Amino acid sequence: MKSTLQNRAFLLKVSVLLLILFLGYVVESKKSNSLRTSSEFNQATMLEKTNIRQFIDNKWFTHQTR
Repeated sequence: MKSTLQNRAFLLKVSVLLLILFLGYVVESKKSNSLRTSSEFNQATMLEKTNIRQFIDNKWFTHQTR
């Protein structure tokens, strides 16, 4: 009888530990996905700003040469 209770207690501890590890993994993967998305957004914004600046410079240059 005692060994059955010990086995159940051990299995419960292992199950809780695995659940905590799994939830930690899920939370971390969500964090890294949101960070990557925000990083990609920042890169796209910088590229857009660069393209706008180049466009304005080209317009200014062609206006000056006419």
